[in-house]
Amino acid sequence: MSKDTQEAAFRQRVLEYHQNGHTVTDTANRYHLSRKTVHKWINRWDGTWTSLVDQSRRPKNSPRKQTKAEINLVKRQAKKHKNFHPMP
Repeated sequence: MSKDTQEAAFRQRVLEYHQNGHTVTDTANRYHLSRKTVHKWINRWDGTWTSLVDQSRRPKNSPRKQTKAEINLVKRQAKKHKNFHPMP
């Protein structure tokens, strides 16, 4: 069993405890978690442990990324001025 699978199984046990009539506060105290974490797992859970596996934290877009026109301009200038070395 991999680490991700074990963590997801633990999260499912926590949520099943909550489903058995315990409050979020009771659940959080019993498993030494924050209530915010329990709420996050409740919102994510669809009844299977696979929904509780950690999700990627990678950004979905990069708002400051250069446009293709800017990249082509830099490449063109680099090709045009091959021997240019700025002073340190």
